[in-house]
Amino acid sequence: MMLAGGDGVTAESWRVAQLVVDRGPGDEGSRGSGYLVGPGLVLTAAHVVAGARVVKVRLDVGQPAEVDVLAAGWWADPVGHHGTDLAVVMIAPDATAGREVEPARFGRISEGMAVLAVQAFGFPRFKLRGDAADGGLGVFRDLEQVTGHAPVAANRRQGTLAVYLDDPPPAAPEHEGPSPWAGMSGAAVWADGRIVAVVAEHHPSEGAGRLTGRRIDRAYGQLSGPDLGRLVGWLGLAPAISGLPDAVPGGPGQFVRSAYLEQVRDIAPDALIGRDGELAEWAEFCVGLEPYAWWQAGPWAGKSALASWFVTHPPAGVDIVSFFITGRLAGQADSDAFLEAMIEQLTALGPASGGSAAVAGARAGAWLSLLASAAAQTGERERRLVVVGGRACLIICVSGGR
Repeated sequence: MMLAGGDGVTAESWRVAQLVVDRGPGDEGSRGSGYLVGPGLVLTAAHVVAGARVVKVRLDVGQPAEVDVLAAGWWADPVGHHGTDLAVVMIAPDATAGREVEPARFGRISEGMAVLAVQAFGFPRFKLRGDAADGGLGVFRDLEQVTGHAPVAANRRQGTLAVYLDDPPPAAPEHEGPSPWAGMSGAAVWADGRIVAVVAEHHPSEGAGRLTGRRIDRAYGQLSGPDLGRLVGWLGLAPAISGLPDAVPGGPGQFVRSAYLEQVRDIAPDALIGRDGELAEWAEFCVGLEPYAWWQAGPWAGKSALASWFVTHPPAGVDIVSFFITGRLAGQADSDAFLEAMIEQLTALGPASGGSAAVAGARAGAWLSLLASAAAQTGERERRLVVVGGRACLIICVSGGR
């Protein structure tokens, strides 16, 4: 079963690993997740195997062809959770004999205002099933597939990946109880068909809908030479971070090159200071599930400056068309001006068949037709189309692919 797509590469459900860790007498043991990234090699989090005496690896869990094997050994970042928190567990290659194990692909995350669409696969605590009345023999954890998005600029100081989930589980019933995400640590985080991180943390203060991942690309700057060499060899990574493909989608964002854009450039400030938080929220919105956002503020709050900067500096993977009602643009305050601006920009982005209508009475229909066509085209290219407009308030709507 294929779980995640992107650039012709997929994750495979049977390769999602459950790790059962025994730390010796007096320890109840623990569980973690991972992924079989190559023959005999399971990627996981360092803290999952920290202090372990025995590690058991299960693949194709609960299926007739389940693999249940003891690890032959493991490597973990010597600094553990205070470093990259990456680990590789080794199993006998013949444990998966008869199954093709294509090497997984990995990606780096470049700086910027991009937001990645991500998926992760593992065995969290809230997926416990069965009846404990039989002594636990019928209790098991089922596989979980989560989808979400990761704003690249978030957690910049820590250098981690903030994962915002589309459909989070309910919070733990006891405030001090175990996290519902216990056991998800080590799960591979995928973006555009590449592994970019492993799940490492859940902060209860952020609610059940957010996870923190440790990025693969941080290994280049945080591991010692010998340890980096080992990880590069096992995972098949490029020797230098510059050789690791960028997982940020679709290249840079695009403002539509049109005559109207020159008017927007006239509005936009030469520099925008102190608005990084709002820009990050807008970038996050662009890959979220909500189709509209409405921002309202009083006069001279900087709405036009913020929005025009956003239009002329769009996030990665986003195409933007816009309309501004402002005293600096004469004759730009009615529906005719709006339709003219929209038709021109959407035609420049990708005209619908038949072109736009010339007569005024049909221009509303032409705008809607062009909008539908442009949204479909951006969806096919796995980009997003954003329409920005307003005056006293800003209304942003999003369409296109996720």
